[in-house]
Amino acid sequence: MNEIYSKAELTVFNSTLVNGGYNDFDNAIGKTIKIIESDKDAARISRVLLKYSNHLVISIDKMQKSLYVYDRALLRPLVYIDSVDAIGIWCKWSYSPKLKQVLDSYNKNFYTWSKELDSWKCRISYSIIKSFYNDVKRLGYDSTDLGVAITNNYLLIAKALDNDNYAINLLPKGAITLSVGRENTHNLSIKFDSKNPVAETVVKALETLSTVKYHKTGNFFTFSLAEVCKLADTLDEYGVKTSDLDFWVCQMNHTDVNEVKDFSTLAREPYPYQLDDVKTMLKEKTVINANQMGCGKTFECVMVGESLDFPKLVICPASLRLNWKKEIKMVNPDADVVILRSSDEFKIGVDWTIISYNTVPNFQFMLECQYFQCVFSDEAHFIKAVDTYGNPDSIRAYAVLRVCATAEYVFPVTGTPISNRNKDIWNLLKLIRHPLTQRTNEWRNFKETYCNESGSSNNNALYLNIKDFMIRHLKSEVLPDLKKTRTFVPNEVDLDEYNREIEEYLKNRESSAAEQLARLAKARVILAKKKAPKTIQFADELLEQGEQVIIATNFNYVVDACRKHYGDEAVFVIGGMSDAKKDESVKLFQSGEKKIFIGNIIAAGVGLTLTKGKIVIINDYCWNPGDLLQMEDRVSRPGQKAECCEIYYMYAEDADIDEIFTSTLTNKMDSINAAIDNGADDTIDMLALVKEMLEEKARNKGYKPVDKDKKESVKRKSDEPSDADLIENSF
Repeated sequence: MNEIYSKAELTVFNSTLVNGGYNDFDNAIGKTIKIIESDKDAARISRVLLKYSNHLVISIDKMQKSLYVYDRALLRPLVYIDSVDAIGIWCKWSYSPKLKQVLDSYNKNFYTWSKELDSWKCRISYSIIKSFYNDVKRLGYDSTDLGVAITNNYLLIAKALDNDNYAINLLPKGAITLSVGRENTHNLSIKFDSKNPVAETVVKALETLSTVKYHKTGNFFTFSLAEVCKLADTLDEYGVKTSDLDFWVCQMNHTDVNEVKDFSTLAREPYPYQLDDVKTMLKEKTVINANQMGCGKTFECVMVGESLDFPKLVICPASLRLNWKKEIKMVNPDADVVILRSSDEFKIGVDWTIISYNTVPNFQFMLECQYFQCVFSDEAHFIKAVDTYGNPDSIRAYAVLRVCATAEYVFPVTGTPISNRNKDIWNLLKLIRHPLTQRTNEWRNFKETYCNESGSSNNNALYLNIKDFMIRHLKSEVLPDLKKTRTFVPNEVDLDEYNREIEEYLKNRESSAAEQLARLAKARVILAKKKAPKTIQFADELLEQGEQVIIATNFNYVVDACRKHYGDEAVFVIGGMSDAKKDESVKLFQSGEKKIFIGNIIAAGVGLTLTKGKIVIINDYCWNPGDLLQMEDRVSRPGQKAECCEIYYMYAEDADIDEIFTSTLTNKMDSINAAIDNGADDTIDMLALVKEMLEEKARNKGYKPVDKDKKESVKRKSDEPSDADLIENSF
């Protein structure tokens, strides 16, 4: 095994690059850590140094191992192998008085200490290595590497002496040394000495595998990870003794089927079909959840994860990280959920870890070392890229497949498993270890059968091959009476500018109603601007799935941002347009020629029919909730052909104004609907609710109460400028 860089070595590397080798950001980190003494600092600097391998003569593998060891030292003590020789195994670990007491209880002839720079290591004799292994496990140390290696003392001696013939002489009858390694995403490689008496028997066992391939160049075999347990059983049946597969057998050995947890007490009661889907996912363990958008795929996945009592990993687009956390907390408010971002130090949640596709490659090595046994790949079409040889054709696809390969429960989640051509589903089939991917020449056979020059062929045959490995419902089948759903999507945005504006409002609460309204309108504009890129990203993901999308906003800035991003691909309806131009935009959208419609909520909220689309993304809110419902009704009308409309409200997490809008629309939508139906638009005064909330915030901050006798009414006078006038003319 590779040793790691000591803290003294990392200190030298860091000092070499400070003030000259690092970029400004990394230099700031390096300057704060002059002497590395803690595991935390060692992990931080190791992570930084990995980016500068070309500036220093360092081993990337060794640095990755260093990062892993120092990271793991923060989570759980680790005993790892430094090297082996004919006497014993050289081990390293973080200092522990308890472990020192264990060593002191042994005969000193059976262990030896040695110091390299500032790092100590200890050679444990083969005669006590099993006792040592049991003791470190009892103390709670991570000793996986040690457990795998000590199973066969002869193997370690042979490796140390690098003498194949000597190794064969030492091996007991029927035993063989297998060199096993990880090959690409889902395969293992295996190599052994052909001179060994049982080598032919090993070849015979390998030939029973459906995925085995022999590589003449290099003289080794490869086979699917999914078949490692079968190989171990076959070798055992043939009387071949080897422990070199034990580690991978341990990772791939499946447990019993888990029962569905009792979710009857949830405020959000699952539909019967959702509980059936959860049972299927738990039973099958590897299956594609391809339910149509709006059927509650995320909710189903959370129920699956909460039925499993070990850590879960969620890989999803960055725009959905907060939504996953929200859904998890709705099912289990006490769940420990960690969102791992690319700028973070590596850390996993006790129950759930959420990471975006773009961040997975940054932490691929550490994620692989966690050996998550349950992984959800949401919007799995993000990893559809495959090259002409059937290998993942993007960094994120490769990383995701590697991380998922050893998990027992793997669930690709996407409403469009085949977005364009049949090869789009190949990586998803590899994730669930579909039989089409578990055979010799699997990609060539798949490509020749299902991917002709146009990209797709024998579609019906492919469907028959995958239907039993996929859950698929249409909303029209399981929710025939549902005509509209509303989803509130949380977004992380920079709130500094917004918070400053709210602070100014709190300090000037005795100003006129018009001034107060203008300041609150400006705060809303700030939020709308911050959310605009998130809205565009969310819309892009839906467009990629072949949907037609409507984006609604109050503000010209958001319209301009969308116009800049989409150009001629979109049509627009905003204030000041002639009726003829509005009609032209509507016709282009309704005909399907244009896939995205951008509308101002006031200008496009009445009189237009946009029934060709079924998805509305509302970027920002209105003081009058009735305006939002009017915008929703552009798609939810008697002429609507789609079975159900999807309304997505984007809100900024931790922004007071957005959160009170979200809370009100969530809890009082029935009242708002009744008010609209009865013609009473102002039943819910959102402006008054926001001001009441901010007044309470001012009291909590210790601001002087407003003199009620001097305070102007919060109700807008007919001769005051409307909210629409303010936002149209000022922003």
